[in-house]
Amino acid sequence: MQEKTLDYCVQLNITPCIHFLEKAVVTSIFSGLVASVMNLRAQEIYDIMIGGLLHDIGCLEMPFLLEKEDLEGQQALLWKEHPTYGYYFAIQNDFSRPIAEIVQGHHEKWDGSGYPKGLAKEEIPIGCRIVGLCQLLAEYIVIKRLKPYEALEIAYGTSGVYFDKAVVDAFVNNISLYPMGALVRLSNDEVGIVTNIRKNKGPRPLVNVFFNRFGKPLSSPKLVDLGEERTLFIKEILS
Repeated sequence: MQEKTLDYCVQLNITPCIHFLEKAVVTSIFSGLVASVMNLRAQEIYDIMIGGLLHDIGCLEMPFLLEKEDLEGQQALLWKEHPTYGYYFAIQNDFSRPIAEIVQGHHEKWDGSGYPKGLAKEEIPIGCRIVGLCQLLAEYIVIKRLKPYEALEIAYGTSGVYFDKAVVDAFVNNISLYPMGALVRLSNDEVGIVTNIRKNKGPRPLVNVFFNRFGKPLSSPKLVDLGEERTLFIKEILS
């Protein structure tokens, strides 16, 4: 079934589809991880991951709107139909109904301000809540190229408003966006290696700094705890 999605994208032969696929994969991975730490059943996790992979499949009915910003009028109304287009795509291609419902509900918001049905709080299936958060983070990181800490701060700021607080907490408390051993540049231009991702929550690991802001090696490495040094953050991953 997944092959149908990829074939459909390839047939379109449009540049934005590359970003579309990358966002879909990241959303699926994030969603599966969150579903796992929330102790959902294996079948639910599978459905959520496939729903995450397919969440924007309805956009392929309107490729001219992909990555277009500031939609107005009829274009904005058409864009809000993409979850419904996606729902029918999933049903017609023999995906399960839970997967189709995740595709349809990934833009519902905790406060009821989402679309297409305007569901609120627990009315929104847990899979939709998870994929809804993860697709937003994926969009910020993959499409808009925000730093991971910037994407997380935006999501965290809307916790309990647009997103289920339990889902946001599950992501922030359990998923590190910076891998162990990554060479990173801090906001003060010092360079070091991520050495501990579990001590603190979210994108604030411990970094062992080896080079100063001028690129000169330190006489001895220093350990920087980004959980305590609140004015510092990871600027970029170097390798």
